Amino acid sequence: MIDNTYNQGFGAEKEVVVYSMTPKGKEGYEMWDGYFENLLDGCYHDKIVKGGILYGYMTLTEWQDESPWKIENVPLALDELKLFSEGKIPEMKSMFQKLRDIQQKLLTLLKYASEHGYDVYIEYN
Repeated sequence: MIDNTYNQGFGAEKEVVVYSMTPKGKEGYEMWDGYFENLLDGCYHDKIVKGGILYGYMTLTEWQDESPWKIENVPLALDELKLFSEGKIPEMKSMFQKLRDIQQKLLTLLKYASEHGYDVYIEYN
């Protein structure tokens, strides 16, 4: 099941879906792309490598061009999301709580997928 809690009220604006393929089907989260992009901005660091989520986002390649896009290295993506810091996006103070909620949900999703060997995908619509 895809939880769309973080996409409600955004109408026709772009959305991102992060999900794993489990025996039950797609399991994950659909969110307004503004939440997802601000979350990734808050994870930025100076040693980004290919394979996680940040490389494709920061270089404007991979998941923005190809949908769905498979995360090559789920443990790397998990580590990248753990780096989220509000201090990297101070102008977004009004959405910090939602970003923290989304971060925790995505960390849980990625950890579960990693532990069970499930693939994780990003769809950018």
